[in-house]
Amino acid sequence: MSSPVPALRATNSPAAPIDVLTADEAQIEGIADVAQLLQSSTAASGSAQVNGAVSSAFVSNGGTGAETLSLRGLGANRTLFLLDGRRAGPSGTRGSVSAFDLNSIPLAAVERVEILKDGASAVYGSDAIAGVVNIITRKDDGGVIDGFISTPEKGGGEVFRLSGTYGKSFDKGSIRGTADYYKSRKLARGDRDYLDCGEAYAFNPNGGGRADVIDPRTGEFQCRDLLWGHVWIYDYAGADSNIPDTFPYLAQYDYDGFLAQYLPQYPAATDPFQLTVPSGFYPIYYDQNDIDGLAAWDGITVGDEARGLVDYDHPFQNAETLQPEVERITFLLSGEYELTDNVTAYGEALYNRRETFNDSYSQFWSYHYGEDSRGLFGGSGMNPEPSAQGWTGLQWFSPTAITDRNDEKVVVEYQRYVAGLRGDFGGFLDGFSWDLAYQYSDSQGDYTEDFIYGDAIYDYNFQTSLCADINGGVTSVTGTPCVDVPWFDPELLRGNYSQEVEDFLFTRETGDTKYTQSSLEGYITGPLFELPAGTLSGAIGFLYQEDEITDTPSDIVLAGNAWGASSAGITTGKQEQTAFYGELEVPILADLPLVESLTLAASGRITDINTVDETGDNYRLALNWQITPEFRLRATQGTSFRAPGLFELYLADETSFVRQGLIDPCINWGDAGTPAIVQANCAADGIPDDYVGGAITANLFRGGGLGLLEPETSDNFSAGFVYTPSYIDLSFAIDYFDIEINDEITTLTAAQILDGCYTSQSFPNDPLCSRFDRNAPDANDANRITDVRAQFINVASQKSEGLDFTARYGHDTKWGRLTVEAQATHQLEAYRVTLENSPVEDTNGEYGEPKTTGYVNFNLDTETPWSFFWGIDYIGDTDQTERNSEDLASTLYGVPVRYKWYTEETIYHTFSAQYDADDWTFRAGVANVFDEHPPAVSDSDSGNSLIVSQYDYLGRRVFLNISKRF
Repeated sequence: MSSPVPALRATNSPAAPIDVLTADEAQIEGIADVAQLLQSSTAASGSAQVNGAVSSAFVSNGGTGAETLSLRGLGANRTLFLLDGRRAGPSGTRGSVSAFDLNSIPLAAVERVEILKDGASAVYGSDAIAGVVNIITRKDDGGVIDGFISTPEKGGGEVFRLSGTYGKSFDKGSIRGTADYYKSRKLARGDRDYLDCGEAYAFNPNGGGRADVIDPRTGEFQCRDLLWGHVWIYDYAGADSNIPDTFPYLAQYDYDGFLAQYLPQYPAATDPFQLTVPSGFYPIYYDQNDIDGLAAWDGITVGDEARGLVDYDHPFQNAETLQPEVERITFLLSGEYELTDNVTAYGEALYNRRETFNDSYSQFWSYHYGEDSRGLFGGSGMNPEPSAQGWTGLQWFSPTAITDRNDEKVVVEYQRYVAGLRGDFGGFLDGFSWDLAYQYSDSQGDYTEDFIYGDAIYDYNFQTSLCADINGGVTSVTGTPCVDVPWFDPELLRGNYSQEVEDFLFTRETGDTKYTQSSLEGYITGPLFELPAGTLSGAIGFLYQEDEITDTPSDIVLAGNAWGASSAGITTGKQEQTAFYGELEVPILADLPLVESLTLAASGRITDINTVDETGDNYRLALNWQITPEFRLRATQGTSFRAPGLFELYLADETSFVRQGLIDPCINWGDAGTPAIVQANCAADGIPDDYVGGAITANLFRGGGLGLLEPETSDNFSAGFVYTPSYIDLSFAIDYFDIEINDEITTLTAAQILDGCYTSQSFPNDPLCSRFDRNAPDANDANRITDVRAQFINVASQKSEGLDFTARYGHDTKWGRLTVEAQATHQLEAYRVTLENSPVEDTNGEYGEPKTTGYVNFNLDTETPWSFFWGIDYIGDTDQTERNSEDLASTLYGVPVRYKWYTEETIYHTFSAQYDADDWTFRAGVANVFDEHPPAVSDSDSGNSLIVSQYDYLGRRVFLNISKRF
C-alpha cells in the first residue's frame, strides 16, 4: 500500500488485507469509470453506496450526481481517499459536502487502485476509520487514445467515453498529461417496464396468485405512483351532509369517460350547507377500506374495480430520471524534475467539470372555500371564490395538481494541485529519505432547481375575493403582481396550465457551494539499526490541514419562500488540524523453524483539531508472521479517530415540518400497550391520558452541532491467513474484520428524540428532553409539540464484522493460460445502537445490505492475439419481512394480503473478448448477458424495484472499447 511512509509498506505481503484493482481489468469487464470499479469491490458491494441513481432518488451527502465509496457500510466520510499517496479533497454541492467524489478522476488516468480494508487512522489520519483507498495514476511512457461505448439493448443509459494520455521520460524527469471526455445519457423510468409501474405487488395470503386491484381502463394491475388531478373535500356539514359516510372525500375528474361507467355522481344538495360539485367530477377511492357500503346512484353498481380507477400514474413519471444524465471533462497533468542528485521536485494538476441533470415531477396543492361561502365559515354575505365555480356548501377544498417543473441541474468544477519535494539524505543518514508536499483542492458547485413560490400559494389560500384585492394585488414576499390561478380547472390539475400561471407559480433558482482543502505534509523514513532478524526501520511525519466550506442556498430557500421545501441558511465554517505521527517496523524473528519471519509494525498518531476540545491519539499494531514459504498469518489491532466534519459542525438550520402523530409518544398514552415508563413520564409532564395530539405540525430544525460534538473513535481488529502452495499456482486468503465506532456522529429523527426522552429513566433531565418544546397544559393548543431541534449529536455505536475470502488459481490449458480469481465478503454483523438504552438496529441482511456478495472471474489468455473473459457477480438475498411486518399492515384496501418483502439472490454475467494487433487493442463484450432485472418487491422505490447500488437497472448491453498505443 503506497502511503506517507512507503518504506514501511510491503505490498506483496501486507499485515492487513489489501485489494488491488487495475484499469486494464476494468476495461475488459466493460467498466466505464472509477465509481463503478470501486463500488463493485466486495469491501463495498455488501453495503448501500451512493451512485448516480441513489443520489438522484434520495437526499445524499454531496448532492445530486455525487458518487462516493463507503467501505464496510460505515459511511463515505469514514473512508480516506488518496491520489498517489496524498489526500484528495471533497467536492459536491449543498451544505453536506464531506467525501471525495469519484466523478473527479477518470479511468484513463488510473493505473491501479489499492484498497486497504482496515482502520488505519494511526498511519493515515482522520477519516481512515473504515479503510483507505489510494488511486495510483499512470506513470509509464508513451501514449494511448482510448474510446469506449456502451449501448443497452432497450435504450436509455448509453455511455460514451473518449480519452487520451501521453507520458514522456527525459534525463532528469518525466511528464504526463491526460484528457478525458465522458457522457452518459439518462435512464428514465419509462425506459424499462420494471421501473415505470409501481404495483402493490400483493398476493393472496393463503397461496395462489396476485391480489392487486385491476385498473379497468387498462385491464392490468393498478399502477400506484403519485396521486394527481384530484380535489380533496373537507366536509363540515355534519349530520346535514349529503355525502354518505361511505363516500370517499376525494373527487377525480373524468378525463377519458371511464369514471361514468363505474362510479355514481355526487348526491344532489337540498340545502346550502350540502356539497355540490361541477359536472365531470366523481367520488374516487384512494385508501378507504369499505367500498361495499357505497350506495348505487342512478342505477350504477359500484364494485371493487372502482379502486383501480384512481389516477395514480401520470405520464410525467415515465420521463423521471432513474440514472441521471452526466457529462464530464477532465484534464490531469503530472511531472517531476531532478533538481540535484538527491532532490526531486514533483507536481500534479487536476481539473474536472461535471454536469448532472435530473428530471422529476411533483404534486402541489392549495386550500379554498367553494364559490360562495355564504358566511358559513364565520363570515357574512356573499363572498365569491373566483376559481371554484360549481363547488359549494359547508366544505373547504384542496385541489391537488401535478407538474413536471421539478428538475435540477448540478455543475461542479473541481481543481486539485500538488507541489512537493522528495529526496535522500547522505552522510550518516545514508538510507533515509524524506518527502514534503503541499496539496490544495477547490470545489465550486452550482445547483439549479425548480421551485414553486410559497407566497404565490400561501397568500391566496382560502381567498374570498379576486387576488387583486389581497395584499395590494402583489405577493407578500416577492412583490409579484398576482394571477388568479384556476385551481379547480381539470387541465391545471393534470399539469397543463397557461404561461401566465406558470410564470406566477414557478421559478428556477441557483445555490452555490464552495469547499476548499489545503494541506502540508512531510515525513522522514529509513533504517534505524540492525537487529538479529533484520533491519529496524522507522518514520516520523506531520500534517497540517485546513478545510473550509461556504454553501449559499438560492434566494427563495434563504427567504423561506419555497413552497413544499424546507428553508435553509448559509452554511459556512472552517477547520484546522495538526497531526504528528510515527511508525516502527520491527523484525522480531527470522529463519527459525516455523518462523521464516515475524515482523511487528507499531504506529501512533496525535491529532489536534481546533473545532473540538479533545486531542486525538491513536495506535495501530500489525503482526505479520510468515510461518513457512507457503503459509502466513497476519493480524492488526488499533484505534481510529475522526473529528466532526464541517457540515456536521456548521450546517445551517434546515427547517421542515412533521406531523404530531408521527413523533409524539404521549398521544393517547393511556391506551393499553403503551410502555409503563412512557405512561409515567407523560403523566409527569402533565399530559392527559387521552391527549389526541396537536392540530398543527411541529417545526423541525436540522443543523450542525458546533460546541456539542465530540470526535468519533473506533476499535479495529483484523486477523487472517494466506496460503500459497509451491506446487501449484494458487493463493488463498481468509480475513476476519471487526470495526466498532464509538460516539458516532449523526442526526436523530424527531420521533427518535421524543421517544428517547419519554423512555428515559432520567426524565426530564435526559439531554434529549431539551431538544424539543411543548406548549403548556393551559396554553392555546395545549401540549402541542412546537419545535424539535435535530442537530448533529454523538450517539452510541455502530459495528461492522465479517469475513473476506480471496482466491486465485492459474492453469495452463490446451487453449492457453486460464486464470480464475474469486473474492467474497460475508457480513456477520452490521448494526447501530442509537442511544445508550436504545434497541439494536440490525440491518444485516436487509435491503441494500446483503450478508454475502462476491465474484468469480475467468480469464483465458491464448497464444494468439485473442483473450477472453467471463465474469460472474453475486449479490446475496435480503429480507425485510420482520421489520416491515412490525410497521406495515398486511392489507390492501382493508383486505388481508401477503406482501413480498424480500429479494432473491441475484447473479450477473459479463462476457468479453480482446484482440491485440500491433499497437491496437479491440475489446467487445456483453454486460448482464442474461438480462437480469432487479428483484421485485412490494415496498419498492421505482416500479417494483428497490433503488440500491448493488442492482443493475440498465439490463443487457453491448460495449466496445478501442485503444491505440503510440
